[in-house]
Amino acid sequence: MASDKNKPPFYLIDTTSEFYRPAVRRYAICASVAVWAGLEIYAWQPFWMVIAVALAAYCIYTLIIAYKPPQQAAPAPASTADDSDDGGADGDGSD
Repeated sequence: MASDKNKPPFYLIDTTSEFYRPAVRRYAICASVAVWAGLEIYAWQPFWMVIAVALAAYCIYTLIIAYKPPQQAAPAPASTADDSDDGGADGDGSD
């Protein structure tokens, strides 16, 4: 059986998406779910209260506490003057 040491943790929220990179979006999502949980607590709806509080706790943990920004791809190397094709057969540019 393969080792699970290098396996990334399972998240319901895909934190590798570029959508979650701005902190404002992550905090807005957590705040909206926390407001929903607060409304359920205020209305005293036990079933939805448990679900909303659990989702708020999960969002806060995943998007704020344990969030690590995704790695950006390395840019392609810029071509140098030596690599450019100037039209000469031998590449020295003389005609």
